[in-house]
Amino acid sequence: MGRGNAAKSVAFVERGISFVLCYVPVSPKSSLRLAGLQSGRDMWYYFASGFCRLFWFCQKPDAEDFPEIGGWNPSPMSRELYDGVIEQARASRHRFADARALLNASRRRCSMYIAGYAVECLLKTKLMHIYNCRNLRSLDVELHRRSLLPAHRTVFTHDLEELLKLSPGYNRMRQSPRVWMLFKEVNRWTSQWRYAAERITEADASGFLNAVEGFMRWIDNNL
Repeated sequence: MGRGNAAKSVAFVERGISFVLCYVPVSPKSSLRLAGLQSGRDMWYYFASGFCRLFWFCQKPDAEDFPEIGGWNPSPMSRELYDGVIEQARASRHRFADARALLNASRRRCSMYIAGYAVECLLKTKLMHIYNCRNLRSLDVELHRRSLLPAHRTVFTHDLEELLKLSPGYNRMRQSPRVWMLFKEVNRWTSQWRYAAERITEADASGFLNAVEGFMRWIDNNL
């Protein structure tokens, strides 16, 4: 189930709970208004829909997204759904598999674009292990506390070199000509590639993905 649907599930339950919390101190009609609901029936709708969605999310976390219901604003909690160690590690593996599948389908630029996120997620996973943090929010706090990250910077970045500099392996990587060449190829990546429309050769795309695979192997063994 996708990020937006999981957030919507939680928001549905929250909306129902808000009715109950509002009901106690005021009249039923006022409580409905405060909770943003039209009738008591809406309360049960949000409870039932939310819990059913959450049940499906727990049973099949990798299922395809359900079609979105238009006009719903997801809960702020949606930003925190995939920032944990397990989620980032899983995302890294899945995005690289996606990149290979896209390359096999001759979607070369898209395969290169997706592959960059595999590296990003792996670096963030390793940083959370290094600094003993369970999620990216706590990692961001810890890095600022240690003055390793300037006040105007954040770990929520797509800059691969900036992320790598936060690890103890950056200088060691620079001392290895082979690994440094791999990184220079991988560091061509930018999230702006999602807008790129130029044609990419098979050799360029394959070379980039091979560099990503080799560099990810180095990250796994050295960070």
